[in-house]
Amino acid sequence: MRERMNKKIIPKLFKVSKIIFIICLSFYFFSCGESKSNYEKSKLKNLISVEKMIDILVDVQIVEAALVKKRGKNEDTDFYSQYYYKKIFTKYSISKDQYDFSLEYYKNNIEIFEKIYQQVSDSLLIIKKEILDKKDTLVVSEKKKSEV
Repeated sequence: MRERMNKKIIPKLFKVSKIIFIICLSFYFFSCGESKSNYEKSKLKNLISVEKMIDILVDVQIVEAALVKKRGKNEDTDFYSQYYYKKIFTKYSISKDQYDFSLEYYKNNIEIFEKIYQQVSDSLLIIKKEILDKKDTLVVSEKKKSEV
């Protein structure tokens, strides 16, 4: 009698344990997916806007150009690099982590990144033109002074 009961109960227990295992596994996967999406959502809240990123990258490009010039003179640029980047982060009220995350995010979204860099390039050309115009104005005014 007991043997007969065991034959009926053991398969049922096996089925129940199988069902419990599948349910637990499902909860695990759903909870991980949910926390991951929550994590990504919280990270995206720290994403720097495209407009602000353009302004930041314009400043970064100017700093990098200055650092290249200093490297050409065999100057140590580590101090200057840290100093200028810290100034940029302070100017735009962002952290290095926020900048790194946003830069990586935009790099992984190539269409947005290309548009950002096109606008950065356009802004740098405008700045260059303004500087050259001022330089030309100074040269002309120096010539007038020397003629008098």
